[in-house]
Amino acid sequence: MQVYQKEHDEKYHADICALPHPERIRHLVLHFAKYTGRLVDPGRQDKACLGQTLSDSFIIGLSMANILSLNLDMEIQKCGLWFLPFKSQGVLKDFAFFGGIMAKACESLDHMESHDYKKALTDGLLGIFIAIFSAEKKNRLDMRMLVANRWKEIEIKNIL
Repeated sequence: MQVYQKEHDEKYHADICALPHPERIRHLVLHFAKYTGRLVDPGRQDKACLGQTLSDSFIIGLSMANILSLNLDMEIQKCGLWFLPFKSQGVLKDFAFFGGIMAKACESLDHMESHDYKKALTDGLLGIFIAIFSAEKKNRLDMRMLVANRWKEIEIKNIL
């Protein structure tokens, strides 16, 4: 999925791909903030809207993993022990918490503070994925299908 996402980004989001990595990361972190807002939008509380928000988040997560040069399959398997003490507070609170970790990394970079940016961004991103998988299971969604359908929608809308 990461390889497909990289090709998709290069073809359909060339403007964002042309940005330096810190600006691309900031752009993607803002997407996660937008999706956190969607989760509390009173007009978007049905299962279909949740599925779209989670699939959009998954896609943005793939893009971010590519920028960070992470092999998600391997990282998610490795992080199992790191997240073991983590108890999900629900997708909204999880997105807010892990999005905040990533936002802090972006802010620290702006100020050139001493901060392990890659670790914070990686931990935040993996937390978002854990939240997505948890919500997928809880709501009986099929993330692979939702992501594939979302890619098609984006690609049809952006035919060159």
